[in-house]
Amino acid sequence: MDVKQIKSNYSQMYTGELLKLVSEIKDLREEVIPILRAELEKRNEKKHVLEIDEYLSSKSTTNNKGSLEDIIDIDAYVNARLASGELMESIVDDLKSRGVDLMSRALEKSLKEEDLIESISEQKYAGQSDEEIKQEYSFNDKEINFLEKKIKLKSKNNLQVGILSIIVGVFLLFLRVLGMHLRILIFAVGVILFGINKIFVSNKQKKSVL
Repeated sequence: MDVKQIKSNYSQMYTGELLKLVSEIKDLREEVIPILRAELEKRNEKKHVLEIDEYLSSKSTTNNKGSLEDIIDIDAYVNARLASGELMESIVDDLKSRGVDLMSRALEKSLKEEDLIESISEQKYAGQSDEEIKQEYSFNDKEINFLEKKIKLKSKNNLQVGILSIIVGVFLLFLRVLGMHLRILIFAVGVILFGINKIFVSNKQKKSVL
């Protein structure tokens, strides 16, 4: 029986029948376990989704077949454990002992998002349409709207940082006039230029989503 047919069969089964399969998971073919997991997740059977994740995790550790991240969806795994009432601190410590650093993953994800927002902002400023961007990145309307909100927020933040930097720079220049060290003058000019650049970037981002 092919995977497509198995998926169809699982979708038509009663939840009790699916849970029986979970109890017999060791006897299932490896390729059908993710299908079973997806169907249970669709039915909000978080406890049993977590049970499957734990099984896959222990199996990967026993067989040394890649890391935990290669076997399961870490984000879904964490959400399932949180939904079961477990504390985030406990989950973080447990995953770290299994070679998954949630803090590093979060930082990497954040940096990738920043790069993506910056890239799309530049493309939109250059005149690329939403339809072209949707096609290039395989985005839907909801994702495009979310990114535009992010770009607007970054524009606002850059404007605030730019204005504050210029104010600080001007204040430092005033201190220099009062006879402070030459280094303050150099630093003040740098701060003002940084602020001007932030305002310029803010304007570009604002225009890209108008």
